[in-house]
Amino acid sequence: MSFLAPLFVAGILTVSLPIFFHLIRRAPRGRVEFSSLMFLSPSPPRITKRSRIDNWLLLLLRGLILCLLALAFARPFLREAADASSEGMGKRVAILLDASASMRREKLFDEARDEIQRIVENAGPRDRIAIFAFDDRVREVVGFGDLDEAPPAQRPELVRSRLKDLEPSWGSTNLGGALVYAADVLDSLDSAARSAAAEREGATAEEVDAKRSEALEIVLVSDLASGSALEALATYDWPKDVQLDVERVRVDKTTNAGLTVLEKQPEEADEEAEEKDGKALRVLVTNDEGSSTDTFRLAWADANGPIGSANESTIQVPAGERRVVSIPFPGGETASADRLVLAGDDHDYDNTFYYAAPQAEDVTVLYVGEEDPKDTNALRFYAEIALSSDPLRRVRFVTHAASDPMLETDDASTELVIIAQPVSEALEKSLMRYAAGGGTVLVVLRENDPIDAAGRLLGTENLRSHEIRADDYAMLVDVDFSHPIFAPFKDPRFADFTQVRFWRHRELSLGTFDEGRVRALAKFDGGSPALLERTTGSGRVLVLASGWSPRDSQLALSTKFVPLISRILELRRGASRRLAAFHVGQAIPLPVRTAAARTNEKTSKDDDAKDPVDSASTLEKRATLTRPDGSESPIADADTSIDDARTPGIYRFDDASTSWRFAVNLDAVESTTRPLEVEALEARGVVLEGALEDPELKEQKLALELEQSQKIWKWLLVAALGLAILETWLAGRMTRAVEANEVTA
Repeated sequence: MSFLAPLFVAGILTVSLPIFFHLIRRAPRGRVEFSSLMFLSPSPPRITKRSRIDNWLLLLLRGLILCLLALAFARPFLREAADASSEGMGKRVAILLDASASMRREKLFDEARDEIQRIVENAGPRDRIAIFAFDDRVREVVGFGDLDEAPPAQRPELVRSRLKDLEPSWGSTNLGGALVYAADVLDSLDSAARSAAAEREGATAEEVDAKRSEALEIVLVSDLASGSALEALATYDWPKDVQLDVERVRVDKTTNAGLTVLEKQPEEADEEAEEKDGKALRVLVTNDEGSSTDTFRLAWADANGPIGSANESTIQVPAGERRVVSIPFPGGETASADRLVLAGDDHDYDNTFYYAAPQAEDVTVLYVGEEDPKDTNALRFYAEIALSSDPLRRVRFVTHAASDPMLETDDASTELVIIAQPVSEALEKSLMRYAAGGGTVLVVLRENDPIDAAGRLLGTENLRSHEIRADDYAMLVDVDFSHPIFAPFKDPRFADFTQVRFWRHRELSLGTFDEGRVRALAKFDGGSPALLERTTGSGRVLVLASGWSPRDSQLALSTKFVPLISRILELRRGASRRLAAFHVGQAIPLPVRTAAARTNEKTSKDDDAKDPVDSASTLEKRATLTRPDGSESPIADADTSIDDARTPGIYRFDDASTSWRFAVNLDAVESTTRPLEVEALEARGVVLEGALEDPELKEQKLALELEQSQKIWKWLLVAALGLAILETWLAGRMTRAVEANEVTA
């Protein structure tokens, strides 16, 4: 038995005081001499009767009443009874182990593994446990079935063996996604179990819930860094029966700083080229809250280590703040530097930023039209201005005849095909092949242009249109800002397209078409589509129902035209390659493979089929990815991106015509390691169970819950009251008996 207020138990000792005082023989201490009694012999009073207890039963009853009152005020409860009653209720527990990059600090991951081991060892025989590790994605370490099949005594060793070789990754912390995943797993398993029980017992769902024999719990073992992503919880309806218990692991050293190179916007390309020629690189350095130092050092380094003290810069960043500094590029013999190294904090997992200089790209745009490039009323004039070359992108416009098909050699080297006039059936077929292979075709419908080819490219034979010459003008509405073309304008400051006026446009009506592949990315205010997209294979066909020249609209003269047409150009390859910098876990778009490279790879595959033993020589002909550790892996012909770059460093992609170096770095949010308040999870609907409570407070809370559920003190008061009534009746009966004896005597 345990007591919520143990000091009241000391009140039991007071029961002994009346008995003690009663049994003490006390003789008078003072003596007064009387002259009249000086000749008499002393005769002291007899007190032997007072030294005996006349009625043991009354004394015991009264003492027992006091003991019961003291125990009631001490508020006892039975832990053993609670433990015995809970043995019938098992738990299904999903343990989430944070294996993100921030767990590389000190001995955090070792402590996390020890905590999981403790949880498994303290689990009851009816508990069912699974362990999942997570960073930016979730992976199973120990499944529910793995431990179910193992005897309880062998479960800790099984978990120890699975966790032994597990190490934190370089990925970012998608905490919200991991919690949603674990909650869905528990909820789905519980729903399946309840459905099976209801079917087996012929009971209703409510009756099954009333007899629930398994509690659902997620145990999160993490450093709870505030850089954790919680977006997945925003729209998730957390199951009410799933509770979260948080076990936070902590570090003694709190100083942590991180760095990242600021990306340039496209309009800053010239400035970036100047920096590479000998100026500086803009670097953002952050210092966490609670940091004990504010002085750090930055230096260039290569694979062999730092490059001389002359390239070292000292910066000061107060705790909880960030600073942007300009770091000169190393030159001369130190030009091989490919990383910036930060020094001065307690944790070095995020102190290296790998840098690969952006590479200029050669981009070809096929223009199908007979316009003079210098005609200011022509589409091509404004397209060439908007897609002009810069230090990172060399754009070449090539005129293509409307009657000639595209060559296969053009498929990979061409980023965009602009159709400004009706095309032949031969070109139409090659355009479909080009789009299916990943290319982008932009069809611009102008005044009196036939639309048959546009309809077939969109996948419908029933495309109808007529020209609208608005009395006033038309505007764009219902713009899909989630699409990559319009994504740069999703900020409310740039989302207003009402200033772009269209004097002439085609009102399109679609007949039968594939709704899953054709959609309107924007509409005119009259309701007809302004920009249609059809996805085919890995590419797309775009149909614009108006021109952008001044006689058709104000689009070419607006500030939105350059980023809009640039995004269309970048649909195939992606804009991110220009920066040559990515973070761990990001899908990295591959350069478009040339026809020569594909032919070379096909030849290599044929050679392997003929002689599978001699594959080392043919591997050199294929597209390969070289990783930071020097290992190489082949790239399949169908691959358009790299999805397994899980280690920071410099990578290199090579094929028959391209060699491209790019850097993969730690996600900058992993440097934000200040503690995340658990209320942030509760505010997003997560049901918490004693999260982040002090162990003593947790123990007190459990004791209070047990005491309130058992309420033994009420029964003690009832017993004390019953004994008091009995004692009163018995004392009265004895008193009457004594008085009767005295009267008789």
